[in-house]
Amino acid sequence: MPSFLADNAHYLLLAVIGFWFAARFLVMPGRSRSGLAGMFRREAPVREGGLDQAAIRTLVEDSRAFARERPDLRGLLLAGRFAAGTAGPDSTVFLIFLAETPPAYAGRDTLSAWLYPARGHTIVSAKVSVEDGAVLHRLTLRGAPPVTLAFIGREGQSLPAPLAEAVGAGCQILDDPSGQALARRQAWREHSRA
Repeated sequence: MPSFLADNAHYLLLAVIGFWFAARFLVMPGRSRSGLAGMFRREAPVREGGLDQAAIRTLVEDSRAFARERPDLRGLLLAGRFAAGTAGPDSTVFLIFLAETPPAYAGRDTLSAWLYPARGHTIVSAKVSVEDGAVLHRLTLRGAPPVTLAFIGREGQSLPAPLAEAVGAGCQILDDPSGQALARRQAWREHSRA
């Protein structure tokens, strides 16, 4: 040891601290999560939960209003990744209306009373189909995610494949004045488990 270290206790103390620092943070950085080891360690990727119902609030509000204005609509459910809170910007919004007479909603003029397009979300393209007795409106709207509006009839009716997949991903009740939406959701869950 050099004589200037032995003669001065302060230098000796600094040498011991330097040796400890090098051993603790530079030689064995994996043992510490703080200090320099923590500064140089890569952060774990942050997982985002995704978009949920809050991201489509006006769409949900306008769809509720649409359902409440029609006496033959008995409930409204949100299905798919938005209901599960795992949606991305390109995920489809599935809105399921429980209707007494779904064929009455097969016309293109059905959506004239739906307020959401008037908010600046003009319907760019629309495709209407009837699958397993359900009427499906697949819509592309300006400035909004893709939307599928489904009008489902009687209890016990099987869901078309895209709706069954969406309900399997997640399903929330948005409006249930008749209590049918809760019963349907439970039946769909039991059917998907079987």
